[in-house]
Amino acid sequence: MIAPLKRPNLLLLILLLFFFTAGCNDDDDSPESCELPFNEIAFAIAENADAGTVVGDASIVPPSGKEVSYSITSGNDGNTFGINTAGEISVLNNNLLDYEQRQQFELEIAVTAEGCTDGVVTAIINLLNEKDELYSDQFFENISKSELISYGPNGDDQVMYIYEPVGADQAPRPVLVFAGGGAFLPSNLDVLDNLARRFAGTGYVVALMRYISDPNRQMDPFERFVTAVHDVKAAIRFFRKDQDTDNLYNIDPDNIFVGGHGTGAFIALQAAYARADDFTPAQLELVNSYGGDEGERGNPGYSSSVNGVASLAGAIYDLNFIDAGEPPISCIHNVGDTDVNCEEGLEGSAIAYGSCRIIAHAESIGLDNQFSLLAGNSHGEPVVCADCHDKTMRFFLNYFK
Repeated sequence: MIAPLKRPNLLLLILLLFFFTAGCNDDDDSPESCELPFNEIAFAIAENADAGTVVGDASIVPPSGKEVSYSITSGNDGNTFGINTAGEISVLNNNLLDYEQRQQFELEIAVTAEGCTDGVVTAIINLLNEKDELYSDQFFENISKSELISYGPNGDDQVMYIYEPVGADQAPRPVLVFAGGGAFLPSNLDVLDNLARRFAGTGYVVALMRYISDPNRQMDPFERFVTAVHDVKAAIRFFRKDQDTDNLYNIDPDNIFVGGHGTGAFIALQAAYARADDFTPAQLELVNSYGGDEGERGNPGYSSSVNGVASLAGAIYDLNFIDAGEPPISCIHNVGDTDVNCEEGLEGSAIAYGSCRIIAHAESIGLDNQFSLLAGNSHGEPVVCADCHDKTMRFFLNYFK
């Protein structure tokens, strides 16, 4: 049995424990921890920016009482950039600021302060193509709209309005060929006027086109569809032919995009992606009887290829029409669209796959894409969603040649 401590001994033990504990917790004299951060920031500057152009501020909040120093330690090819004592990055030498050769710099910046562990700021500097600013922001308030222009030999079915910016410079301009909706009734192109003006206001030449109409449903559905696809291709070829001959529209034949709303989007999608080997033998026989992939609807001998596709409330009859390596796609669709299902639904007697399925397929094959999925059940909202159109324009910038 352990004998109880006598009272004086117990008091002494308590005092010793108190001072020992207090001593362990007393860290007033220990040095403060000073660790500088690891940050990542991004900037964008125009290609060929002049020496002296300020890129941006890479500074950190300095620890209390500390003076921070900055130095670029890697990624600064050609001594292109410099950084001052305040952490401000600027252009020293613009010889390498050429978007066609390089689109991005990644600088590693050492951050130091006496008595602190070093930090690092990673600065991503993206170069903007000289076309980026022009074709992503509204520059031209005055837009000219033509009378109906014929793009083929088949009368009122093959006409379009052409929108151009007034006062644009003489550089060749990109083209958007856009097909209206209407379920093969003559398209009311007036509903697309604001969309056309928005694109033209950034420097595009925009064509709002009509295609084969069949109001009395006298044509075989597949025949009608093939003819409309051929009309879209003829309209695209129209611009390349004009550039090669009269050059009335000053277009860039290497930068043509196609799009549509509703039925027009169906047709634009098939025009961009469907090829002869995608069809059944019976379908291919009919396609060939109408002139094959390109058709015989006008402007032969020119390419109908495009750089990208804008689908507004559209769908495609077979997802496998879209292959890896083909033109990128931007889709706008209301999740509850009651006219064209965003997932899949019957269009006539055939199943068609809407934007939700198209984008999922594009993701699965690694095709570049952009998706604006809107709330509600409207079929027409994608036509008036200005923010969506701006996103599409910025998306297309990545695919200019």
